[in-house]
Amino acid sequence: MRLAGMKTYEVVLKGCGRGLPCWLIYRVTAESAEEAICKAKKQAAEHYIEFEWFEVQAIGEVHT
Repeated sequence: MRLAGMKTYEVVLKGCGRGLPCWLIYRVTAESAEEAICKAKKQAAEHYIEFEWFEVQAIGEVHT
């Protein structure tokens, strides 16, 4: 269930830093694409501590 004004986005991040890069896909609910990026990066940073930063590779709105 989505709240009014909220959209679902799919964000593809590239984890960079030590070791080989890794591409991560997140599906998040947010009011804007910018907020979706922030949420995805926060989730990635909390889970993948081996990466020093995350680059946005793609973002798109999911229509269900």
